[in-house]
Amino acid sequence: MKKILYLFLLSPLFLYSQIENFSIVNNQILWQKVYESKLTKSEVIHLLKSSNKFSELSDNENTIYGATQI
Repeated sequence: MKKILYLFLLSPLFLYSQIENFSIVNNQILWQKVYESKLTKSEVIHLLKSSNKFSELSDNENTIYGATQI
């Protein structure tokens, strides 16, 4: 009986799925992720530009766009 109870209690762990951050738009892979930060938007943009990992950075009211450099 204990084994059945353990199996019943542990089964949601194996069935759990997550919404992925990747999608395909115009035959290109799009990655979106939401991060919380205490930095201002301009500080985040400056940090991304100085990392040299992103190019073509642009932004609008609540989103920062860029392309990765491979």
